[in-house]
Amino acid sequence: MCVSTLVEDVVVPLADQHPGASINTTIEVDEMRSDRQWLALILSEVVENALVHTGHDPTVDITITRTGEAVEIGVTDDGPGIPQIEIDPIMAGRETDLQHASSLGLWVVSWITRALGGTIDIAVTGAGSTVTMTVPDLSDESAVEPPPLATATEHVDHDL
Repeated sequence: MCVSTLVEDVVVPLADQHPGASINTTIEVDEMRSDRQWLALILSEVVENALVHTGHDPTVDITITRTGEAVEIGVTDDGPGIPQIEIDPIMAGRETDLQHASSLGLWVVSWITRALGGTIDIAVTGAGSTVTMTVPDLSDESAVEPPPLATATEHVDHDL
C-alpha cells in the first residue's frame, strides 16, 4: 500500500473536522504491506485522540519511518499529556480495580497494533504525548504473518 495515501485518507477528514488544528506529516516510507484497514483505524484513533484532548488549536505531528523490517508510526501532540493512570494498564495489557483506562480508544489501538504483530509505546513529556506504533512490514516474503486479532488479544484480561 502507498503510505502517503493512507495518511492522507486519515488526516484530511480529521483536519476538516478540526479547522484550527495544525497537522504535520513526515513520511519516510513509500510502500509497505500490512492490513490497510487496521492501520487506518489505529492512526485515525490516535490522531483524533490528540486533536480532541489537546485543547484549542492543537498541533499534531505524524512521523512514519522504517526501522529494520518494521514501520514506526509516531503521533505527537502539544497537549497536557496522557495521564499515567491511562497509560499503565494499556502497557501492562490488563486493568485492575485501581488501574483502568477511562475510554476504549487507546485499548483499541493497543489490541490492533499487537494483532498486527507490532508494539505500542506511549511517552509523555511536559510538552505533550507521543504514541508510537511499530508494525512489521510484510513486504519481505520471509516475514511472518501477524496472528488473527482474536489470537493476539487472548492474553489480555477482558474483565474490564
